[in-house]
Amino acid sequence: MKSYDLHQSAIETELAQVRMRLANALEAYPDPIGYFDPDDRLILCNTAYARLHSGIGAPVSSGMTFEQILHQDVLNGALSLSYDESAKWIAERMAKHRQPIYETELRMRDGRWFRVIDRATDDGGRIHVLIDITKLKIAERRLSEVETGSKAGIWMLDLFSGRGHVNRYWAQMLGLDHETLGSVGFEEWRLLVHPEDVALAESGFLDCISGQTDTFEVEYRMRHAAGHWVWVMGRGGVSDLCPDGHVRQMAGVQLDISKRKKLEAELELRAAAVAATHDAILITDAEGRVIDANHAFVKLVSGECGDKLSGLHWQSFYRTDVASELATQAFPALKAGESWQGTVLARRMDGTEFEQEISLTSLSDGKAVWVSRDVSARLDLARETQALHQRLEITQRQEIVNLLAAGLTHDFSNLLMVISHLSDPSVSRQICPKEVLHKVHGISREISRLIAPIKAFGSDRSANTITDLGTVMHDATQILRLGAPPRISIEAHLPERPLSCVLDPLRLTQVLLNLGLNAKDAIGENQGVISFTLSEATGLPEGAVLQSGVIPAAPFALFKISDTGSGIPAAYVRRVWERHFTTKGANGTGLGLTLVAQILSSVGGGIALENRPEVGATFLCLLPLDESNFDETSGSGQGDAHHS
Repeated sequence: MKSYDLHQSAIETELAQVRMRLANALEAYPDPIGYFDPDDRLILCNTAYARLHSGIGAPVSSGMTFEQILHQDVLNGALSLSYDESAKWIAERMAKHRQPIYETELRMRDGRWFRVIDRATDDGGRIHVLIDITKLKIAERRLSEVETGSKAGIWMLDLFSGRGHVNRYWAQMLGLDHETLGSVGFEEWRLLVHPEDVALAESGFLDCISGQTDTFEVEYRMRHAAGHWVWVMGRGGVSDLCPDGHVRQMAGVQLDISKRKKLEAELELRAAAVAATHDAILITDAEGRVIDANHAFVKLVSGECGDKLSGLHWQSFYRTDVASELATQAFPALKAGESWQGTVLARRMDGTEFEQEISLTSLSDGKAVWVSRDVSARLDLARETQALHQRLEITQRQEIVNLLAAGLTHDFSNLLMVISHLSDPSVSRQICPKEVLHKVHGISREISRLIAPIKAFGSDRSANTITDLGTVMHDATQILRLGAPPRISIEAHLPERPLSCVLDPLRLTQVLLNLGLNAKDAIGENQGVISFTLSEATGLPEGAVLQSGVIPAAPFALFKISDTGSGIPAAYVRRVWERHFTTKGANGTGLGLTLVAQILSSVGGGIALENRPEVGATFLCLLPLDESNFDETSGSGQGDAHHS
C-alpha cells in the first residue's frame, strides 16, 4: 500500500513539473495563448492572454469556457459591436471555433490587430493563439497609401517557380484587368517589352541574378492593351536569397513616365528649334545677367564670340538712355505677369547700333526671355515705301489737278473777257463806276467758287479724322464737274442721314476723283452719265466681286461710282489692279487703281467691281462706319440727288 502511494505521488509530482514547464513555456510566448480541454474549458493561459480578455468583468481564470471569454470581451467593450451585432458575432465565432483549423484577423476597439489561430489537439482540446500584427497592419496601410498616392506598379518575381505577382496599378498602367491577369512571370513580362528595348530592360534583372549589383533602374517601353507603347521606369532588386547565396526572389516598382518622355521630346524639339531659328533668343537671370543665348543672338551682337556674353547685364546691349526707357516701358508689364513687345535701338559689342524688334517674357523664377531680330533693313524699306507712296499720291493729285485745270480754262477765259470788257476805257465811260466795281467783285467771287474745291488738293498734308462721307463726295463731284465736258452729266446721290468714317478726307477725295476721271475716260467722246451714290449697306450687291481689301462689318458705307461707258474688257478685269498696267497709253501711269485699293485697305475697307462689257462699269468702295459720331435722328439735308 505504501509502495502504491509513493508511485502515485511520483506521478503527480512529474505531472506538476510538466504543467509548470508548459506554463513557463506559454508565459515565455509574447503573444496571448490559451489551452482548452475537450469540454472547451480553459486549462492554461499566459499573462498576455489573461490581460487581453480581462476588464470590468471577472478576470480570466481556469475553468472558464471559450464562449464565456467571448462574452467577457463584448462586456469589456474590446470590440466595436452593438448588442445585436455582438450576439451574431459570438454565434458565428463559436461555429468556426469548432472547426479543426480556423484562422482570421481581428481588430480591437483600441486599434490593435491580431491574427487569431484556433487548432484542435489530438486529445480533443484546442489551442487559441492571438498574434499581434498591429505593426504589420500599420506597415501594410502605409504601403497601401504610398501605392495609392504614387499609383506605382509593384511587382514580385520568384526565380525558382518562375511565377510573379503584380498589383492593380501595374496592370492598369498597361490597360490590363488585374482580376483576370493571373501570374506575370519573367517570360510574360518579356513579351510585353518593346523589341528594341528587351536587351536593355532585362539587363537589370540579369545583373542582379549574376551578383553584379543588388538593385537596378532602367527605362523602356511596354505594350499597352490598346496597342500603343507606354514608357516606364523599372526599379527593383534582390528581395530574398537562398542559403547558398543564389537569388530567390526579386521585387520592385514600375512607374509610368510617358508624360515625362513626351515632355523631354518636346523640350528637345524646342531646343533644336531655338538653335535653328533666325530669331535671336537671350535668357537673363533675376538680376538681369546673361545665362544663355542662341547662335542667332550671338551672331547679332558679337559675331562669333558667344563666350564673352555670359554674365553680361542686358543693359550692355543698349545706350544708357535707351536702356532706361526700355526698363520704364517693359518691366511694369513683366511684373504684372504680362509680356511686352516693342522696337528699340540696340547696340552691338563693337558699338554699332541697329533697330531691334523685341518680345520680352518673364518666367516665374525671375528669369526673362528676350526674343528679338534686326529690323533695320525692314524698317528702312518701310520708310522708303511710305515715302514713295506719299510721292506717288502727291504726283497723282497733281495730275488730277492738271486735268481739272484744263476744264477750268474755258470758264476762266469767259470771266476774264468780262473783266477785260468792263475795264476797257471806252466802255467804262458808259457804265457807272460803282456798277463796274460791283460786277468785277461778283466775277472774282465766281472765280473763288470755282477753285475752292481744288485749292487744297495738291497739298501733302494728311491726317485721319472723323469725316462726313457725304461732304467729301459732294466736293469731289463738284471738282469733277469743273473738268467734265458738257456732254457728260455727273450725278450725286446722297443718303437720307449722314455717314461718317475715321479716315483722311483728302485721300478719300483722291479715290473718288480717280474713279470719276476713269469713268470720264471710259465714256470718251460720247454723251454719258457718271453717277456717284453713297448708302449704308450690309453686303455686296448681286454681281459685284471683291477685288481688294475686306468687306467691313455690317453695316458699312458703300460708294457706287458707275458710268455709261463701254465697261472693262474681260481680259483686263484682273490686270487693271496691277501696278503700272494702263489702257491709256502714254496718258496713264498705271498707279491709279493700285493707290485706290491701298487707300481703302489702310482704313479697313475694300473695293469691288461690277463689270458689264459694252454697258458700263460700277466700282464699289466699302468703308467701315463710325456710328458713334453722328446723330441718327438729326436731319442731314443730303436726301436729295444733285444732278448736272
